[in-house]
Amino acid sequence: MKPNSRPLGHPSRDSKRGQGSESRKAQVLLLEDAATYDSLRKIVAKLTGDPFLQQDMLQECLFCLWRVGYKKPGRTRSWYLQNCRFHVQHLLASGRSVDSPKRMRADRLVSLEATGDEGPLEEYNTNGELFESVSFQDTVSALACRLNPNERAVLHGLADGFVLRDIADRSGLSYPTALKYRRKIAALTVKLGIVPEPAPETSNGHHAHSLAPTKQNGHAVRRARLNGKHRKIARRRSRGGQV
Repeated sequence: MKPNSRPLGHPSRDSKRGQGSESRKAQVLLLEDAATYDSLRKIVAKLTGDPFLQQDMLQECLFCLWRVGYKKPGRTRSWYLQNCRFHVQHLLASGRSVDSPKRMRADRLVSLEATGDEGPLEEYNTNGELFESVSFQDTVSALACRLNPNERAVLHGLADGFVLRDIADRSGLSYPTALKYRRKIAALTVKLGIVPEPAPETSNGHHAHSLAPTKQNGHAVRRARLNGKHRKIARRRSRGGQV
């Protein structure tokens, strides 16, 4: 065997890097897919009528979608949605939602607790396997360099699959402080484009759809411009002006 040859079936470092790159591309497409976002919104809407909790649970779904997508790339969209549904159902069944009677004692009230006190399902218990993905390591590093040491401890605990209360105990933080850091991390993932920003609510209470150009929505900008042009024409006509 030649010194530089590799045994058959032994992946090279370049092939592993390529697989990580393809996994990252596939995950970005999944997170940017408008149909996926709408499906997640419908899932949380069926679980709670609280609009604030819905937004919080939606962020939780997006975070889990981002995380499980690295561990299990190449699955169908319905498979990922089912995992997200199981995840938020597990949160509610464990009594970790803000509207759960199990959490209504005065000494336990923490607003939007479902954002952080998550109990990982067996599916999400990665035991560090998630960090075998180079792209995931890069993503965690990109977040970590923008956080202080205590915030980084929360980030790494979440990535390792620990519940927020355990992370707080291990890090010597109060639970509300750890929860604040968890929300900061969630906001940072949106700011860096790791997960998409939730669609803002319109005046009628519905969520507006983003018209940002993506590979799934290549004609979005053109449609937005046409809609804007039609509105201007309608306003001019109503004022009796020329088009």
